[in-house]
Amino acid sequence: MLTTTTDRNNSQRRVNIVFKEGAMKGVGYAGVLKALSERGYVIDKAEGGSYGALAAAFVTNGKTANDLLAATLDGLNHRSDPTLFTRSLTLGDPISIMFGGLIDLRPLLKTMVDEHRLKTNDKLTVVAYDVLGKRLRRFRDGDLATLLSASCALPGLMRSVWYLDEEAPSRFPGRSACPWDMFGIWSAWLDKLSRFCLLVDPGIVAWDESENVEGPTIVCVLEAATEWPTYTLNWWDFRTWIDMYWHGLELANPRPCCQAVGDPAKVVFIMLGDPQISGLNLSTPREVLMQFVEACRVRTHAALEQAEAEGRLIATIH
Repeated sequence: MLTTTTDRNNSQRRVNIVFKEGAMKGVGYAGVLKALSERGYVIDKAEGGSYGALAAAFVTNGKTANDLLAATLDGLNHRSDPTLFTRSLTLGDPISIMFGGLIDLRPLLKTMVDEHRLKTNDKLTVVAYDVLGKRLRRFRDGDLATLLSASCALPGLMRSVWYLDEEAPSRFPGRSACPWDMFGIWSAWLDKLSRFCLLVDPGIVAWDESENVEGPTIVCVLEAATEWPTYTLNWWDFRTWIDMYWHGLELANPRPCCQAVGDPAKVVFIMLGDPQISGLNLSTPREVLMQFVEACRVRTHAALEQAEAEGRLIATIH
């Protein structure tokens, strides 16, 4: 049973929330936030990966569902801006490009972070995956633009991000570890190298949201597309062909993040998605996206109503 804390003064139920990865489908999180607000829920802490990290950053910085939706649509509207691509082509090392891709998201995300005045805070957790250590990493402080770009770095498209983990346990063996390394220079260098992480989108692996649960938690999962779009697309635009390439990849090989993983006794899963909307189909018409947002709002209401009826989200006065 998940027990929510109710504010005695305004009857607001406080919960934690996890926004899973899903790229363009993450626009549906605006509908989730609207439903939570309409049902009197207040988010204590938010965690997310990829687009979910963007949603978590917005909500923990006091932004509304409309702010998140407007920022997403504004980004799509500027997709035709040729300077966006040139700004993303920064110098990079061969390893991060090989694991990720040519596109560097940091300049673009820094603009967004500055424009909306987003900052790391004690309520926000950004999730990324370290391909060198083969483990999930959760970040609660640091440069937000860098953390978001790491979390959004989809391998094969966006450049992975190097991160030096100063808080990792020291592996410095000391001066006497090697007879020929009396001053510990070689050991110190190896210790420094062992602290480097190469971070990418955590959606490439299945991760258990219930492992990090601290209190009542709602987990939003974006399901994979299962159909080719039937709505009108502009086939004269070469970008549409690129979008359909990624759409086909999602149909053929849904990513692990598209499935609910974790203990349902600890979290309330809200499954969201549209069979014709894939993560990287940026050509999805705006009216279709708005319909998707509304569908997510309705589905969130239904999921929360069922959880409440089952006694899984019970409000108590503290």
